[in-house]
Amino acid sequence: MPQSNPLRPFAFVLAVPDLERSTAYFRDTLGFKAEWPAGNGWQLLARGSVRIMIGHCPDAVLPSATGDHSYFGYLHVDDVDALHEEFVQRGALILQPPADKPHGMREFLVATPDGHRLVIEANCLGSQHQRVHHRRQPTIHARPDKRSISLRSSWREQVVEIVRRHLSKRPVQPNRSGLIAQPFTKPKIVLGNHIQIVVGLVEDAHAQFRQRS
Repeated sequence: MPQSNPLRPFAFVLAVPDLERSTAYFRDTLGFKAEWPAGNGWQLLARGSVRIMIGHCPDAVLPSATGDHSYFGYLHVDDVDALHEEFVQRGALILQPPADKPHGMREFLVATPDGHRLVIEANCLGSQHQRVHHRRQPTIHARPDKRSISLRSSWREQVVEIVRRHLSKRPVQPNRSGLIAQPFTKPKIVLGNHIQIVVGLVEDAHAQFRQRS
């Protein structure tokens, strides 16, 4: 049931011991923009659709002392490797470089000087790294059954045999002219032409495969 007053995400909230230093790190190193005026003990930082509110809390426990509780966000980006490279060039604190994870994401881990940790990810199939470095080469697998086509040897003869075997299973009868009469249908198919068409298609596919490989 639709809610009349739904909640929407606005920002992550972090406590920092030095507001000016943290603002400078998010702005100059991580590429965020400071949205609020200085001097009120809070700052709103934004990049894209991500907002982070940081508050001046000099007496709070440092996030570096909270163990795994220091993780505060899991963000998505289209090209995780490009963003990692940007952060490296800016001098960000990279705890883990980009790596493909078993759950299908490519992630890296960045930290703040106070110890807050942020994971940034991209789908493995959509990342630039996956497209460039993990591109799968086309392969042809020969199935261990009589219908398989092996491009390594005598594939042309096998194509011809497959077409003949396929047509022989249909309720057709050759007539004196050498044509195949299809019951209940008007078109007539010439067996030789049918085979040549299929062979031609396989030859084109084989040529394209060899060019790509």
